[in-house]
Amino acid sequence: MNTTSSYPLSRLRDFGATISDTINFLKMNLKELVLMYVIFVAPFLLIATLLGADSFSEFFSGIGNNLGDFLRNLQDFGPMMLLSILLYILAAMLYPTLVYRYMRLYEEGEGKKPTIQEVSRGLLRQTLTNAGYSMLLIFGLIVAALIVIIPIIGFLVFFFGMIYLMINFTMLLPVTTIEGPSFPGGYRRAIQLVKGRWWYTFGVVIIILMISWFFTMIISFTTSMVFGLASVNFLDPDAATEVFTKKYFLVTGLSAILQQLFYLIPHVGMGMLFFSLREEKEAGGLSSSLDSLGTDTSASSHPEEQY
Repeated sequence: MNTTSSYPLSRLRDFGATISDTINFLKMNLKELVLMYVIFVAPFLLIATLLGADSFSEFFSGIGNNLGDFLRNLQDFGPMMLLSILLYILAAMLYPTLVYRYMRLYEEGEGKKPTIQEVSRGLLRQTLTNAGYSMLLIFGLIVAALIVIIPIIGFLVFFFGMIYLMINFTMLLPVTTIEGPSFPGGYRRAIQLVKGRWWYTFGVVIIILMISWFFTMIISFTTSMVFGLASVNFLDPDAATEVFTKKYFLVTGLSAILQQLFYLIPHVGMGMLFFSLREEKEAGGLSSSLDSLGTDTSASSHPEEQY
């Protein structure tokens, strides 16, 4: 029987161990994670792609023609395009929530793989909670972007400040999904976990994203070679300028659904990093407690000395 001692998620890891444990966890649970992606996430992406192909093609055609068409398209922002965007956002929040819930149940079950029913229980509620946390964070970044109006200095402050903040909040969704703190405790907890380990977290994030990016680029390149995204098949031959057609968005949308299979890598990697950082923080406190306990014990008499 599998236990956490045979493959614990909550344990201290160095840089290399975090990467290797991410790959090992994916190997051990790939079938289950892919199946849950297909069941819970892919349908939203597929529906969003099918519904939004016409709307997005018209919208970007306006950009490709002139400013007047672009502004008119903004006024004609239709319900299908809005619904498509909402479905994309829902899928973007659902995916990491799904993975972190799986890892949480895996850890709580002492290495036993959770079932679809177990993972789905409370999944929508947690997804909406994560969406709320993320929207507030994104809104804050948009407000902070106003400093870019300051030439050069404003851009540099915003660029490096954004990187600093995003690394600090890398653990936000793992924290809110696995630990479930009350609002706004997720922000504090995420910063607490990364505190003192910013560069370590930054390095893991970069490596994990590079691995994921490599595989997604293979799919993107293959799609471009097979379907010829720059060919006339994907451009409007009657337009004065080259504008993308519905076929372009359908092909790229379906390609993106396949590419997102490899987003399992950064999601699992961030989950593994979360368990490592949490163990490091909590083990440090436990070690101090044990040291104090050892001091108190040494000061007292041993039971056998009383006889």
